[in-house]
Formats: sequence, structure tokens, C-alpha cells
Amino acid sequence: MLDSYAEEAKDRFLIEISDWNWGLHVAMAPEHLPQEERFQGGLLYSRNLDIIGTVVSADRHSGKAIRFSLLPFGSDIRFGPEGLQELGQLHEAGDRTSGAYFTSTLILPEDALPISVTALGSAWKYLHIWIEGDPKVRAAVTGFAFSRRPSS
Repeated sequence: MLDSYAEEAKDRFLIEISDWNWGLHVAMAPEHLPQEERFQGGLLYSRNLDIIGTVVSADRHSGKAIRFSLLPFGSDIRFGPEGLQELGQLHEAGDRTSGAYFTSTLILPEDALPISVTALGSAWKYLHIWIEGDPKVRAAVTGFAFSRRPSS
């Protein structure tokens, strides 16, 4: 399945995962935060997976470090012509904290978060990312997949 999808995308990155952390942040919302952006009326609440890895391929970027955040989204998010056109972004922006050459944000359905954390801790070793565009400016992520081995 991964190989057939790769033919449709313009560029593919294979990343070997070296470390990850599941962050959880809960705080009282500041008064200036609009009500619709608060959780249960008065909280800030966020979860994300912070993942560090090394690019295995595309060959021109092999060996470069990458840091990406995997953010959950709820059922209210829509995709397609009337909604989001991508699953995240990839930038050559770099990250001073981790020393990563690339940074990326990926989104996944909220329901997939618990199994994703379990699989990251036990089985997943590689991330496949398909992009369109130039990461020097901003590349759109059009697909991604996790796997235990480099190819399916």
C-alpha cells in the first residue's frame, strides 16, 4: 500500500524514529481568550506527540534530523474542497531546541491518538511522509504512514 501511494505523490521522505514524547498541557485559560477556544468553559487543554528522527530518504536529505509534532483533530474538521487540503506541513526551518534541520506538523484523527502512542512505544520505527511543494518555503503533507520496517 505504501509503495502504490508513493507513485502518486511528488516527493517522499522516510524517517527513522529515534525518540518521542507525549505532551499534555492543562492550564486555566487567560481572560482574553475567546470562550469558543476554551475547554469546558475555562481551560487550556492540549495534547501532542513530539517525535524526533533522522531522514533515511529522500537521498538529498539523508542523515538530516527532523522534529515533528503529531496533533489530534476532532470530528468537526473537514477535508476536501470545502475544508483542509493537507495533513500538515514540512519546513526546512530548523529547530534550535533539538538541532533538527526539518520541522513538521502532522494531524491525525483524535480517535487514533491512543493506539498511536501504544504503537510508537512498541512497534513503529519509521515514518513515511509524502509532500507537495518545496520544504525550503513550505511543503504540504499529502499523506503519512507509520511502519515497523522501512518499506511495506
